[in-house]
Amino acid sequence: MNMTLLIYRERVVVWWLSAIMGSIAAIMLAILVYQETVGPLGDNPGPSLFYLIMFLVFLFFTLNFSVLSISVGENEILVGYGISRRKYPFSGINGVRRDTASAISYGGWGIRITSIEGRSRLAYTVPRLPRIVISLDGFRFDEFVLSTRNPEDLITIIETQRMLS
Repeated sequence: MNMTLLIYRERVVVWWLSAIMGSIAAIMLAILVYQETVGPLGDNPGPSLFYLIMFLVFLFFTLNFSVLSISVGENEILVGYGISRRKYPFSGINGVRRDTASAISYGGWGIRITSIEGRSRLAYTVPRLPRIVISLDGFRFDEFVLSTRNPEDLITIIETQRMLS
């Protein structure tokens, strides 16, 4: 993030997702190693390439979606899940508020795209945490939603920086 001053930083680790995805990746790797060193697993074994691909897919999910990071600088907010990051300058933010939509309206957690009340939303969410909605101007999505442990603090910081920009 190219900021002169970091004002706020938060990292939300989703431990249960890491444990589940990491376990599945480990199982796929164990099956692959077993088949390559001992012999076929069962009477109708899957191809080793399948287990290699599944291991890589679940390893990617484990590493990429385990941590939601939020950084606020003087001029912008940066939110990311692994390699998927969104940066919004305060000059393109119209407002920020608590999210009142049901978590079900997003169809799950992680990175989601939806439309609520006729406005397109990009959401970076984690389970059981409050969310805020950032209203945008001049971007692909009308609103950006993110989960945070400190919604009121983050709203205050974004509003303050938005007014200073």
